[in-house]
Amino acid sequence: MIRFYLTFDVEDFINSRSTLALRNILEILDDRGFTGIFFITGHKAEELKEEKEVLNCLSDHIIGYHSSSHSVRPTIPEFTDIGNYKFAKKISKKRETSYIDPLTGEIKGKGGIKTLLELFSDKNIDLYRAPGLSWSPPHTEALIELGINKDFSTSLFPYPLQFKDISFFPFPTEQSVLGLLLKVRDMIKSSEAFLRRKEVPVVLLWHPSGFVNEKSWDFFYRKKNPRRLEQVPPLSETQRRKNFNTFSSILDRLSFFERATNIVKVKDSVEDVEKRNFEPNVMKEYDRIAFWVRKRFEYEPTHLKNHLKYFLDESV
Repeated sequence: MIRFYLTFDVEDFINSRSTLALRNILEILDDRGFTGIFFITGHKAEELKEEKEVLNCLSDHIIGYHSSSHSVRPTIPEFTDIGNYKFAKKISKKRETSYIDPLTGEIKGKGGIKTLLELFSDKNIDLYRAPGLSWSPPHTEALIELGINKDFSTSLFPYPLQFKDISFFPFPTEQSVLGLLLKVRDMIKSSEAFLRRKEVPVVLLWHPSGFVNEKSWDFFYRKKNPRRLEQVPPLSETQRRKNFNTFSSILDRLSFFERATNIVKVKDSVEDVEKRNFEPNVMKEYDRIAFWVRKRFEYEPTHLKNHLKYFLDESV
């Protein structure tokens, strides 16, 4: 069985068109009867307090957390980049339950995952994805204490596995229609080899802001925290329409494969997974995590490698 997870990172709290894009995405999903997984940042959760219709639509889907410190400095790999693992964990827990000033990076009262839990009081929010897929072990352990037990941030293993009281799901991918068709077609053609496995998970990733914005909504955070929040130019109406049509086409193809092949399933829930034996590649994961903060924020982690060794080696 090829199991598809439809996931969305909901981040842009500055450009109102991104919220409109989110509404369009929800309508498209609902039209086709698909359930999405929406990872929402603390700042976006604050904005959504005033979006009652969007909240009502989101209530039919799976809600995950996407940090209170998505782009604002210090980012997660920065504020956990200290030698004391336990103190990095303590800092993480404090920041992820707080509102972070988007201009200074300072804690300004309650917020973060607490805001998300208030918005969706009837949901058990236990999923997380790290901004830029750059996770940090002490931060992950802090999230476990806050009720997170499923993570979509790592590339440790190509199949879901449970490790240290948290289920790790495979690395997400952003797919084109053609790429998706070729992937499913090849899997079906190699069904004999495919059927030896219980399942092949495929995590698809979209950003609602990417449907409508000409460039990254958070570009101005890359050097340092800005003096003011800046809006970005919109994509042309033609390009926006094309993006939503492409998204609709992908869902239509998935719907067809689900009906016609009996080996494709678009998941409408996220269950815990079994423990598996695995041999983690610390250096490979370190290089992948560090890539985002190096490229985007020009920051070179100092203690991340040791934190990974401690987290991964301790219970292997």
